Amino acid sequence: MLKKVLIANRGEIARRVIRACRALGLQTVAVYSEADCYALHVEEADEAYLIGPPPPRESYLCSDKIIEIALKSECQAVHPGYGFLSENADFSQAVEEAKLVFVGPQAESIRLLGDKVAARRLAQSLGVPTVPGTLEKISDLSEALRTAQQIGYPVLIKAAAGGGGKGMRVVQNAEELPSLLERAISEAQSAFGDPAVFIEKFIPQAKHIEVQILADGHGNVVHLHERECSVQRRHQKLIEESPAPLLSEVERTRLCEAAVKLARAARYRSAGTVEFLYDFDAKRFYFLEVNTRVQVEHPVTEMRTGIDIVQEQLHIAAGERLSFAQTDVRPRGHAIELRICAEDPLNNFYPSLGQIVELQLPQGEGIRMDHALRRGEWVTPYYDPLIAKLIVWCEDRPHAMTRALTALDDLFILGVRTTGGFHYRALQNEIFRSGAYFTDFIERERERLFSSVAEPKISALSLAAILREVHGLSMENREQKMSFAVTVDGRMSEYALKLSNPLVIVRRAGEEFPARLSAKPGSKLYSLSLGEELLKLAMKREGDHWVVLWRGQELAIKVERAVAKRYRALLRSTTASLEPTVQEVASHMPGLILKVSVGEGQRVEPGESLFVLEAMKMENEIKSSVKGVIEKLCVKSRDQVEKGQLLCTIRAEE
Repeated sequence: MLKKVLIANRGEIARRVIRACRALGLQTVAVYSEADCYALHVEEADEAYLIGPPPPRESYLCSDKIIEIALKSECQAVHPGYGFLSENADFSQAVEEAKLVFVGPQAESIRLLGDKVAARRLAQSLGVPTVPGTLEKISDLSEALRTAQQIGYPVLIKAAAGGGGKGMRVVQNAEELPSLLERAISEAQSAFGDPAVFIEKFIPQAKHIEVQILADGHGNVVHLHERECSVQRRHQKLIEESPAPLLSEVERTRLCEAAVKLARAARYRSAGTVEFLYDFDAKRFYFLEVNTRVQVEHPVTEMRTGIDIVQEQLHIAAGERLSFAQTDVRPRGHAIELRICAEDPLNNFYPSLGQIVELQLPQGEGIRMDHALRRGEWVTPYYDPLIAKLIVWCEDRPHAMTRALTALDDLFILGVRTTGGFHYRALQNEIFRSGAYFTDFIERERERLFSSVAEPKISALSLAAILREVHGLSMENREQKMSFAVTVDGRMSEYALKLSNPLVIVRRAGEEFPARLSAKPGSKLYSLSLGEELLKLAMKREGDHWVVLWRGQELAIKVERAVAKRYRALLRSTTASLEPTVQEVASHMPGLILKVSVGEGQRVEPGESLFVLEAMKMENEIKSSVKGVIEKLCVKSRDQVEKGQLLCTIRAEE
C-alpha cells in the first residue's frame, strides 16, 4: 500500500502530482532548490525538504539526495514527473534497490525505449516503419559526416537519452554539421547527463502525432487515442490538440495499434507516449520515439477521455490492475493545450526573465490552467521556460478554438514576456484552423504570426496609456484640455483630451469619441471603454514608458505632454544618423557562457556567432548585429554572467 509519495520535480507538474495524490488520500513530500524556497509546490506538499542550490545539477538531478530524503521521510514511492530524472534508468533502478516504488516504467523498459536508438531497433523488428537514420549512436565527426552523406541532407541530430527538443539540431549541409554536432552533444550532456546522439533524415513537411498509452504490471495495455503536436519551435511543442485533425478513422486505428504493439513488446508498465511522424501526402507513418514518462501535454487527453492519467500511474505503481478496458475508453469532443512559456516570440522565442508583477488566470467551463504561478514570483534562468499550460475543451474543434481565444483574453502575466500573444495569432491563422498544418508551421507562417499589432489597436492601447498618465497627475497639474504625444515603435502620434468626468472626450485626426479607463482594485489590470468596444489590458510603469499587455502581446508606449513635440521630432531626426562606432554586446539574461566563438582583433559579420549562453536548460547563441572588429572581450568560457553584463565590444565599420 502506498501512503506517502516523494515528488522529484518542481513547478506545475509537481503541483499536478500533489493534486492526484490528495485525490487518492496519499501524503506528499516535495523537494526544492534554494531558488524555489517560496514555490507553490513547496507550500502545498505535506512536507518539503531543501535539496541544494538552484542549478539542476546540484539539486533536482541529485538522485542520491532525493532517495535519501524519500527514505528519511518514510515515503513508499517516488514520482519523477517529466524532465529531470524521469527517463533516467539508473535513477529508476536506484529507487527500486532502495526498496521504494518508482512511479513509472521499470529500469529495463526505460533503457530499451528511453534510448531512442534501441527503440528504433525494436520498432523495426515489429514491422513499424522508422524514419531513415542510424541504428547506432554517433561516436565522432567523421562518422557523422559519412552517415549524413548516406542519408542525404537535411538531417536531424537527436539526443539518444531524452526529448523535449534538447540536444536536437537540423543540419542543412556538411559545412554546418561540425558546429551543430558539437552543440547537440553539449546540450544533451547538460540536459540528460548523456552526450550520445544519433542522426536521422529530416522530414520538414510532416505532422507530429503521438499516442498516449497506459499499461499495468498484469499484461493489460490500452491507448487513450492520439494527440497532434505539430506546432513547434526549436523542436519543442507549443500547441497540442486531440483528436488530430484530418486523420481518417482507419489511420487513427493503425496508429494506436502500432503504439500498443510497441508497449506490449517492451513489457511496458505505467504511462507513456509513442510518437510518430506522419507524411500527410503519402499517408505514411514513421515511428519516432517513446517517452517513458507522463508528458507535458497529458491534460489534453485527460480533458477528452475523463481519465486521470497521474492517478492511474499511482494505481499501477501500487501493483493494481487497470480499472478499465480498451472498450471503456470513449473520448468525446475536442481539447487544445497552449503552452505558456516565458519567451519573447517576436525575438525568436528568446527566454524572458523577471518578476511577475501582475497575474490573472482564466477560469470557467471547459477551461483548465496547470501552473505554479503567483504574483511576485520570479522566473529564473535555471529551469525550463514553460511556466503554465492553458487547456480547453468543447464539443468540437471550432468551438474549442473559440473558447481558447476567449480564455486568452482573460490571461494576464505581466512582468515577463510570454507565448500568449503567439497563441492568439496561431488560433486565428487560416492554415491552423484548416488543420492542414505541419511541423514547419511557424516558419511558413512567420510573417502572419509575428506581425505587429494592428494600427487601430495601437491607437486604443496608446489611449489607455494616456489615460493612465492623466490619472497619475495631481489635480492641480490637470487641465480641462490637454494634449499628449505618444511614441510607439519609433512612431509619434498626438492626441487631444477634454476631461469630462467620468468620461474623457478624445480628439484625433479630426474625430471625437468618448473613452473611459477603469482599474481593477489593487491590481495593474484595466478595462478601456471606447464607445461600444471594451478592451481588457494590463499596464505597468517601466522607466520613461508604459508597458501595455493586451492579448498576450506587450507594447512599450511613451507618453509626453505635446508642447515640445516639434522640437523633440527635430532632435530625433538630426541625431538618428549618428550611429555609434563602438557596439557594446551585453547578456540578455543570467546564464553560463559555454563557448566564446571569437577573439580580440577578429573581424565579424552580421549574424555571426559570438557566444553560446546556457539559460533555461537551452543553449542560446548571441550573434553580432554589425560588421566590424572585436575590440575587447570581457568574458571567457564557463563564466557565469548576469543580465546586462558586458560580454564584448565591437568597433563597427563606418
